[in-house]
Amino acid sequence: MNRAFLSHSSKQKDLIKKIANNLGKASCVFDEFEFEAGMPIFEEIKKGIGQSDIFVLFISDDALNSFWVKQEIIEIKNLIDDGLDKQFFPILIDKSLNISADIRIPNWLKKYLLNPLTEHFLITKKIQQRLRDVALDKNPLFKAKAKLFIGRQDQFDLFESKIYNVLGTKPKSIIVSGLEGIGRRTFLKKAFVRDERIKDFYDPIYITLDTKDSIEDFILKLQDYKGDNSNDYLEQLSQIEYFEKVNEAKQLLIRIKNNNEFVFIIDSGCIIKPTKQIADWYLEIINDPEFENLFTINIISRFRPSNDIIRNNKNILHFNITNLSDNDTEKLFVKYYSLLNIDLKKEQAEEILTLLNGIPSQVHYAVERIKDFGIIDTLKRKDEIIDYGETQVFYIVDNIRNKGKFAYDLLVLISSFDFISYDFIYSIVGKNDDVETLLENFYITGVFDLVGANKEYIKVHYPIADYLTRSKAKIDPDYKKKLKNKIQKFIKNEDQILDFQDISQLLHNIKGAIISGYTLPDKYYIPSFVLKTIVELYYIENYNSVISLIDKVLESARRIDQDLVREFKYWLCLSLARQKNARFEIEVQEIEGADYNYLYGFYFRIKKQLDNSENYLRGALSKNSSFQRAKRELVNVLLLKSKFNEAIEMAKSNYENQKLNAFHIQAYFLCLTRKKHLSREDKIIIEELLKNIERSYDFRAKEIAIVMKGEYLFYVKNDLSNAIITLKECLDKNKRKHYPRKALFDIYNKLEMYSAANEVNVKNIEIEESLTLSHEVCKLKS
Repeated sequence: MNRAFLSHSSKQKDLIKKIANNLGKASCVFDEFEFEAGMPIFEEIKKGIGQSDIFVLFISDDALNSFWVKQEIIEIKNLIDDGLDKQFFPILIDKSLNISADIRIPNWLKKYLLNPLTEHFLITKKIQQRLRDVALDKNPLFKAKAKLFIGRQDQFDLFESKIYNVLGTKPKSIIVSGLEGIGRRTFLKKAFVRDERIKDFYDPIYITLDTKDSIEDFILKLQDYKGDNSNDYLEQLSQIEYFEKVNEAKQLLIRIKNNNEFVFIIDSGCIIKPTKQIADWYLEIINDPEFENLFTINIISRFRPSNDIIRNNKNILHFNITNLSDNDTEKLFVKYYSLLNIDLKKEQAEEILTLLNGIPSQVHYAVERIKDFGIIDTLKRKDEIIDYGETQVFYIVDNIRNKGKFAYDLLVLISSFDFISYDFIYSIVGKNDDVETLLENFYITGVFDLVGANKEYIKVHYPIADYLTRSKAKIDPDYKKKLKNKIQKFIKNEDQILDFQDISQLLHNIKGAIISGYTLPDKYYIPSFVLKTIVELYYIENYNSVISLIDKVLESARRIDQDLVREFKYWLCLSLARQKNARFEIEVQEIEGADYNYLYGFYFRIKKQLDNSENYLRGALSKNSSFQRAKRELVNVLLLKSKFNEAIEMAKSNYENQKLNAFHIQAYFLCLTRKKHLSREDKIIIEELLKNIERSYDFRAKEIAIVMKGEYLFYVKNDLSNAIITLKECLDKNKRKHYPRKALFDIYNKLEMYSAANEVNVKNIEIEESLTLSHEVCKLKS
């Protein structure tokens, strides 16, 4: 286990002792834990430094006057000059010191010092993250990946032309869009290094935002940098007007700017919307002259912003990162397997190269698979590499599942949170070498990002979290009990809580308290926190609570970002539609554009008015031809109306977007198998669909797979006897009988076996509504 040497003066003993106890004896060198009685003090200090991985120097007026601290500063400077692999981490704990003017502080040391930190929990988190960085840096796989960067020269040239031009125009913020795994943040960091804004080893402040988040989340996720995690601050944030929140965000960023730090936001729909629009509060921030040519705040976006907005805003510089060229893909592949000391024959390397499509993460996966399983096995399973862009999540989760129940349970736990701190994880599963090793492995293999002002939070990548949500993965019962106990403790003691040291735990407790029906003080109803809670309530079909919560939060609509207000109204309409509540037709009037038509289409489908539903959904698509939710819902309606020929192109498009989505597979399969004449190509696609339903992660996939097998036997193989046997066996084995009943009902009617159809006893059969429900929930997750 990695250790930190804690250098301090005796007068700071109380503070440092708290930090040492937080870290634990195994993770730090602290004089009360380590130094042997009767030994010369400086010899013990040198020994402690030699046995540690990072040297933490606590700087205060007393420390600068301490003989022993002065000796330690000399010793660590010698180590730095010798180039030894030891991280130096000075922390200013004395607000009274004037760093620039104090002659006791050597010039080489002054460049390390930022704002003072006085809270032991915050200092502990910073040290813990440095220890994790050291552990990761020792991992050969992590070090090999960190060294690699290939290509993107055109984008770098564009970057330089925008920064250095005769007109003197200087952008203030960079947006980098592209697929996950394409190399967005690596490009952004390298651009900063090339422009000499940061050093190669520098890590920016990473925070994550998604469609459920707003400016409040942005502020709260930067609070650790400010160190103001009081309940008073939370109450203040809940009461101030929207424009005051924008000013507070600016002040936080000015503080960061003044310390020569940069913020990289990993954005999944909060700032750059799925509609290509850009959040107003972000635009207001970067229009401030305070951030001229500084790039204090930058966006790594899942979605590409509107070209019109970018063209008309000179403060933003946008790059869309695409696949590497063939030459650059080959360079990356060869460099990576060489760094990992893998010996490949020329023909083996060339065969792997033919499978690669220019996505860096696919190259990493291919090389790591060769390292773990060998080239022979990898070539036997080359479909895994070819399909990586579509099915990478399947392979990542499957590999973790093969590590054993504990590894899989840990993955399910961390995936159930929007983001979660290390401390919160340890409080649930314990802290030991097995947990640390698994988390380190998860990070290196691309399961999650480290985010937050001090990289203290884990954010599982969206596709993996979505995979586990849709497969209805269950949290271990012991973990669930501990999480429930935390909520109950929060409810019991919330009036005594003075600060919120852990935002992930605060959010978990607020959601849990609201879902359990507990009425919290108004300060906890942060709009974006409420929105996350609403999604969970909607998912468990508690529509009355969704409606009452939205009504409550919209009482203060003027304090809320208007994008968030629109989301609340959208979910209000969905819930009213689910209840077939006439209030829907009043509230929907406040929804604009294609969403208005979509919601009416959804409402009429729930009411079984399929013609009206179809008309409104087609209206949504006439306003927005790429409206995926409307396409999915329209396919649903057309299948209900047995309009298979009309549904087939949209069903194909939905499937090609998500090839392991069970409902897309099923819809496309239904359309194909109901054709009068199946071509050879149709049959090949049907075989592919049967293969992919077996690999699907959706919770109904197994049942759907058996039904598809029965329908395949009837519609493709003309084997009525075995089709009936297969579907009846499925009826016997599944609690929810919908799919096999519907399949049998259609087959009997097609054969004009009406008495048999009546025996199946299906009335008003619909395509499973969880299809629509899963899309609605995914809307805010995507």
